[in-house]
This record gives sequence, structure tokens and C-alpha cells, in this order.
Amino acid sequence: MEENPLCPFGDVLVQVSKVRSIPHCSLAKLTKRSARYISMLEHNAREQQLSTGLLLARALRMDAGNWSATLTHSCRKDGDPV
Repeated sequence: MEENPLCPFGDVLVQVSKVRSIPHCSLAKLTKRSARYISMLEHNAREQQLSTGLLLARALRMDAGNWSATLTHSCRKDGDPV
């Protein structure tokens, strides 16, 4: 049985923020991070820190455990984010 690789963090961040209708600038404001930093996360140019992940979960109105599960199980077999 082939295991699905994890989606890149930025792909999941973009997808979840679209579904929840939270714009990029709002994520920056809610997490007290710069818009540039959020953009770098979205484009997989920076690795997420745990503290930022927790802030993002709160900003996206998700339980931190749900955010972790979303990151772990976010790709379909074809590799596209759900």
C-alpha cells in the first residue's frame, strides 16, 4: 500500500484560507506576522514555526488538533489538496 506524501504547508494554508474566506492580509493581522511572511509560507519559501502554526489555526478558526490533522491528511491520492 502506497502512502500519500504530505502536501506542502503553503498549499494547505492557501486552500483552507480560501474555504474559510480569510484573506491574506487578515491572516497577517490576526497572527501578528507580516504579510510578506504569510506570503512566504503560502509559497513554501519559509518553514512554519510551531508558534505560527498555532496562531494560524486560531486565525483560521480551527482547533490546533484539527489544523494538524488537516496538514497530515490534506492530499488526495493524485497529490492535489482537498
